[in-house]
Amino acid sequence: MDSATRKQLQDVTITTETQVTETPWGQSSTTVYVVTDSAGNDITASCTVLKEGDIASAVTQADGDYYYELQKVMRTDTYGINIPKTDSQGNLYYEDENGRRFMDDWQYLYEVSTADLQAAMDKAGPLGEGQSYVLVNVYREGSGQVTSGGETVTMNNRTYAIDYYNERGVQKVIDFWEDNMLDHEVTVENGACVTLRELMKQNNGSCIFEDSLELNTSGPAFSAYIVDPDNQAGDNAGFEGDWERLLGYEAAPYLPILAGCKVTDDNGMSAKISADFNSVKETLFNNDHSATVSDWAHSFGGGYRFQSSSSLSEALNVDIVEADNGTLSGDGIRTASSTVNVRGDQYLSMEAITSTTLDPTYYETMLELNMNFSGGINRVILHGTPFKQSVTGWINEWPGWAFANEYWGSGYGAWNSRQAFWDDIDTFSDYVTRMQGLLQQGTTKIPVLIVGGSNKDVAFQNLLDSGYHYNVAAEETLMMEEASPENVVDGVLSPDGLATQVLVLNNLTSVSDVAFIDRLCAYADKGMDIVIYGSTNLGSVQGVQATDLPGSGIPADKTDAAAQAAYEKLLANANVHTGIADEAALLSFLDSYSDNTVRYDQSGLETTHLVDHSDGTDYYFLYNNHSDGKISYGNVGVGLDLTRVTGLDIDTTLTLDCQPGESVYQLDSYTGEVTQLTRYTSNGDGTISLPFQLAAWDTAVLAVSDNAAAFEKAGAQVQSVKEEGETIDLTEADWNLTIDSYGPTTDLDPSAPFYETTVRPIDAGSVKLGLWDGLNQYITDEQLAAVGITADKQAEAKIQSDKLVSYLSGVGTYTTTVDWAGGDGAYFSFDHRDASKTGDAQVNMDMVTELTVTNAQGKTTTFSNINPQVNKIDLGNALSKGSNTIRVKLVTTLRNREALEGACVKRYTLSSYGLTAASITPYSTLDTSILDKVLSYAESVIASGEVDNAIGSVQDRFTAAYNQAKAVATSPASQQEIDSAWVELMNAIHLLGLQAGDKQALDKLIEVSDGLDLALYADGTAKDNFTAALAAAHTVSADRDALSADVAQAQDALLDALVSLRFKADKSVLEQVLAAANSIDLSAYTVESAAVFRQAKADAETVNADNTLSEDNQAQVDAAVDALREAIDRLTPAGSDTAPVTGDDAASASSGSPKTGDAAPFAAAAAVLLAGASLFALKKHRSK
Repeated sequence: MDSATRKQLQDVTITTETQVTETPWGQSSTTVYVVTDSAGNDITASCTVLKEGDIASAVTQADGDYYYELQKVMRTDTYGINIPKTDSQGNLYYEDENGRRFMDDWQYLYEVSTADLQAAMDKAGPLGEGQSYVLVNVYREGSGQVTSGGETVTMNNRTYAIDYYNERGVQKVIDFWEDNMLDHEVTVENGACVTLRELMKQNNGSCIFEDSLELNTSGPAFSAYIVDPDNQAGDNAGFEGDWERLLGYEAAPYLPILAGCKVTDDNGMSAKISADFNSVKETLFNNDHSATVSDWAHSFGGGYRFQSSSSLSEALNVDIVEADNGTLSGDGIRTASSTVNVRGDQYLSMEAITSTTLDPTYYETMLELNMNFSGGINRVILHGTPFKQSVTGWINEWPGWAFANEYWGSGYGAWNSRQAFWDDIDTFSDYVTRMQGLLQQGTTKIPVLIVGGSNKDVAFQNLLDSGYHYNVAAEETLMMEEASPENVVDGVLSPDGLATQVLVLNNLTSVSDVAFIDRLCAYADKGMDIVIYGSTNLGSVQGVQATDLPGSGIPADKTDAAAQAAYEKLLANANVHTGIADEAALLSFLDSYSDNTVRYDQSGLETTHLVDHSDGTDYYFLYNNHSDGKISYGNVGVGLDLTRVTGLDIDTTLTLDCQPGESVYQLDSYTGEVTQLTRYTSNGDGTISLPFQLAAWDTAVLAVSDNAAAFEKAGAQVQSVKEEGETIDLTEADWNLTIDSYGPTTDLDPSAPFYETTVRPIDAGSVKLGLWDGLNQYITDEQLAAVGITADKQAEAKIQSDKLVSYLSGVGTYTTTVDWAGGDGAYFSFDHRDASKTGDAQVNMDMVTELTVTNAQGKTTTFSNINPQVNKIDLGNALSKGSNTIRVKLVTTLRNREALEGACVKRYTLSSYGLTAASITPYSTLDTSILDKVLSYAESVIASGEVDNAIGSVQDRFTAAYNQAKAVATSPASQQEIDSAWVELMNAIHLLGLQAGDKQALDKLIEVSDGLDLALYADGTAKDNFTAALAAAHTVSADRDALSADVAQAQDALLDALVSLRFKADKSVLEQVLAAANSIDLSAYTVESAAVFRQAKADAETVNADNTLSEDNQAQVDAAVDALREAIDRLTPAGSDTAPVTGDDAASASSGSPKTGDAAPFAAAAAVLLAGASLFALKKHRSK
């Protein structure tokens, strides 16, 4: 290797020469090496040759390159024999020539003799035709992992790790803490000395924190203690092997698979072995690692916080689950949330902002934090508060260690006083505090649990877009005691906890244990709805099964057949729903089978529902993740490319559960202000429709509560509505700009390990708004040189710019004046975008952190806690009539100055800074008080039934006026619109005095009248009056505007006419007598008696034809009957000397006087008369 660089040389030739030297003892022969390069040049003098027995360790440099470090292995005696030493515990060890103990990472090769190989082949048996042996090299090496060099070094040159799957390895760490840390004394504020152990107890049981393992290997690797069948390794000799103990079969025959050998046509055995390996690791980590640490932490009153990197089974024994947003996002966070919500934990922690850019802004940072909050995170630990300098002295360029460098490709956010925004950090910290307070104290409701998913993607975006908040649960989560079927009440899992109503099995094709299917069956038996979604089929078991290795120790029920039987039982349950193959079908099912308290149809709107069980208040955390859809979920945030995405504002309507007596409030998480919302519509079914707007990437908190006293105590103000006036554009106004330039202290000793920051002012004078790289027309090179920005540095800058002013970073203060004509208030709007960029990358790497207004009367009002997602500030009444002074504080990142000082990453460009636009828009506060009161009165008359009793046209007018008034009240546009709405509604209320008559009795009377058969009633005035009255009653009944008097008059007229009707007189006997009379042959009777008969018959026919005769005229009918009957009775037969009656048809047919037999017609008539008399008597009797 090259002696100077210590790097291996290529294309060289090494030869040996023997040199003979004369000494007092005789000749001495020495072998020397000669090195020549490819051109034949002797380069021996510049080389170091590694000889047999030498050991060279590769050392990786910070830039990724490497060199070799030559070491003599062991201290030897004069004969070259290694000398062992003994430590205080009696253990032997060896040292190198410098007294340094050998470490595990110094490896030696292990040899296998040919005899050993032959013995192994003999044991395997003879080969079959076409078979051959494959030699797999499996060996043990030290358990310590080593990183050499670089910014992650925390110990001198070497950092070692333990065996995380072994209880004895964990105990080594615990022993170190017990022996060196927990009882270490520190001095507290009052001067007392307390141990770390005591401090942890005092601080409510502070947690022992374990970061994510992030174990990596360059090839297949596994713990020897896991696969050793007898655990004969080192100090573990005699312990049963973990693999066989946990799985029931030996691992040794399958070590080639674990070592990475590819096996074909093995019926899936390789995949099963790999699944078992993962299962063993998870079990050992839980039982030997996390359980051990948890028990130890609890023993002294502490807790255990562990950062899971992927598998949520790692988190089952910890007190605080933590995630890393470098590995988890989207459904990955929702998976971590499921464990926390099922157990009812208070915290779900996140190592946040791990994907940081060089320098974060509030805008970028909150994009990522809001995503985390929406997924279920409620406790964030910011990644990146490094020391000012590294312990190794590496990367100490200004502004500090790992702040930003060209080696990592990114840098820490440095959330500390090195940042220019530190004086305004309360804007950020207050927001995080309020959000975490809400999310930690409320009980999160999870109406839908998904089983199966990924660590990053969102599997069910449509559910989120419709108001459903879901978690993704692993098998291990649902097998916890807290998820017992005993906790399912009326089909809901843990009603007072996560309150899950529907369980969705998402494309599951196997289970790790049949007991999981049994638990699903128990859920369904308790009434819980379970959806078989997509290609789900739980008919197989993961890992090697009893049928694969008959006679092994694998449980007999670990078979596909057992899983299939359990799955068929599950499918037979009435509460298990199949045939749901896509999100649309799933959403339709949930709308029918679940009771969600918030509903909407809005892409990108995500809602988390929480309940404060102390007073029953419902809280809703809403996050706007709506964008133009150019990239997938989760690809926005700190350190990610914002040029490909544009966040979109939301304007939609929410349907919220809101019972009578409850009010709706909105909480501003930046300012802490609480507003009682009144601009919504009650739907009359226990829900309201609430107009809702939310800026891109922003959040909102709504509360529905009947605890008015609590919100009044919090200072809740009733929602006001503003009508905007004409905007005053300040972009082209004259602004005075001063910049506090941040840079390294130039008079510090150049040999010092770290350059402190110095802030120096630059007065740019009067400027127009725009980007800072255009300030070269206002700021001179001399001014820039005075703050350390020089042309010499510019020439060496890692990011080049032709404008020296482009390297400015710091705090800019813009000041201007505006003449104000007066008004209720005003909005100040601003922008800080670079129009030359695309997407949300147009947003500059700076922040407006403070706005100050000094009005014409000299009163100063300061606005801080400015929402970085909304470039609009409500100034209220801060302005006054006359000249007002406005100051805007704009804080940049330090990236541009870093680029000049040598710390910035080469692959980044310079950032855009600067206030680019500003305006003031006056507004008038709209007065809705009268409208609100009129609406309140209108709702009372609706409830009283007065509206329903009004005439139809009044009802129509009232309904239209009421609906319009509600629409205006919900979203008023102007005072004129408000006033018109309440005036029209008031007029409609006045008309309610025109009450509609009660038509119930009239309609009943009409119904009876319509059912009469008028043919039975006598004609005449009474019948005519009745017909007219009935027609008039029909007209009134159909008239929606008929008043009470109209109804009463129609009802009385119809009733009078109805009672005046009379049945027709009973003419049945008369008709029978007439029929008999018409059958008499008068030729047989005397003229005199026939004449009397004819007159009586004519009179009877006249009576019979008179339809006006009613039952009141029955006597007249009866008299006609009597007269005709008497006339019949008095018919006198004619003698021989009596002239027959002429003109009678019957008489003309007769041949003479009647004989005895000729009396038959009269007899028949008499019989009829007698019968008629009987009928008549009966009718008369019935009429009494």
